[in-house]
Amino acid sequence: MARLDRILVDDRAVIARIRNVGFVGWRDAPTLDHMVAWHRLARTLHKEHGAANACIDVVVRGTPRFTEDVRRAAEELARDTKAFELGLVHALLIPGMAGTAVRMFIQTVLLVGRPANPVKVVSDIPSALGWLGPRVAAHGWTERELREACDELIAALGPT
Repeated sequence: MARLDRILVDDRAVIARIRNVGFVGWRDAPTLDHMVAWHRLARTLHKEHGAANACIDVVVRGTPRFTEDVRRAAEELARDTKAFELGLVHALLIPGMAGTAVRMFIQTVLLVGRPANPVKVVSDIPSALGWLGPRVAAHGWTERELREACDELIAALGPT
């Protein structure tokens, strides 16, 4: 089993990778520094793997407060043609009104940012894996490996 290479870990997020896939998890809304680190991960994966890069973004909890700087950085990431070219899937596990607010934020970013690459928003890990799995399978990934990496990411984020 591959282990996450953790790039950034703090009280809000875990940003990590295994080979050509980024794994990003949130305990709270990102700051501009988080968005910059996420975008840097995208560019690094592109530099190392060309167009064969992807990302799973998992939100487990938090207060959906997004500054204007974060909104702009999210739109820039969405528009970047070299960011997560195989696909980016957002798995929003956060329940209730907070989950609805996060989903609205992401949908707005996608509408305004007009993503250059495939993007999907789902409400559970199996749906995320079902969408991303076939996109990365040709690059050595199995759904089991993706699931194990997501489990490790969620464990790193701590109890919900």
